[in-house]
Amino acid sequence: MSLGNFVFGYKGTGTAYQQLIRTTTQDYVKSARIGQRASNQSTGPGDDVLELPGIISPEICGKESTLSLTKLRALQATGQAQFLILINNSRGDIAGKWLILEIRETQSELLGNLPQKIEFTVRLRRDADDTTRAMYQ
Repeated sequence: MSLGNFVFGYKGTGTAYQQLIRTTTQDYVKSARIGQRASNQSTGPGDDVLELPGIISPEICGKESTLSLTKLRALQATGQAQFLILINNSRGDIAGKWLILEIRETQSELLGNLPQKIEFTVRLRRDADDTTRAMYQ
């Protein structure tokens, strides 16, 4: 999977996620009614959020792997949605543009102030489809 110019699981980054957790919601407007339950009307798709928890092991992946989250944070700092490409059966599918909402990092098993294990979670939210549609027109 790649997000913008960042490739997850690539040997050079060592940033392989262990799970892909997707939460998709639908938005509704609630209308109060006298003497009855409120009615709900769908207003369209809600948020589409991905969580990608994983572990980086610098001892196995190399010391440069510790910089991979820094590269993701730089991508996040642009404030721009990035194309997400999912790789299924050796084929890349464009999943639209996604924003990096959050990057959580926990360093542990410190040896001389260097982490031997870095646990991370990247949280993404799908952006409006307008830009993806325009790309194919």
